[in-house]
Amino acid sequence: MIFENMKNDIIKYRREKNTSAISFLSTLISDIELIGINSKKEITDRDSIDVIKKYIKNINECLYYSQTDELKNQLKILENYLPKQLTETELETIITTIIVENKNPNIGMIMKTLSSKYTGLFDGKIASGIASYHLKKLSFSGEKNTEECK
Repeated sequence: MIFENMKNDIIKYRREKNTSAISFLSTLISDIELIGINSKKEITDRDSIDVIKKYIKNINECLYYSQTDELKNQLKILENYLPKQLTETELETIITTIIVENKNPNIGMIMKTLSSKYTGLFDGKIASGIASYHLKKLSFSGEKNTEECK
């Protein structure tokens, strides 16, 4: 579990006396714990991933204006907790399979299927672009054929 790994890492940073990492990770852990408190449920990896992605987005925006070592280090810490992302090739294979396995595929259905099976493992913009491309190819061909989707 990602959240448990963070708790273990903060102990490691305390041993190393890495005050910057301790402070940053403490804030991250608190934000994730708050989700569990507010929802009155156990914290899931999905909860952790959502908070981590928000942090990454904010740090990337800050990096646009100021290239500091502290921000870069925070980004490295966060990236360690994210699961390995699907490559574009892997996404394309999955999306074409979803298209072929469904009678009337559409972008919403494809994205919903991806989200339910591959939560946090793909970039939504990339997946949407790939799905749109293959759906357009499919509509021009008039047939649902695996070869047409590739």
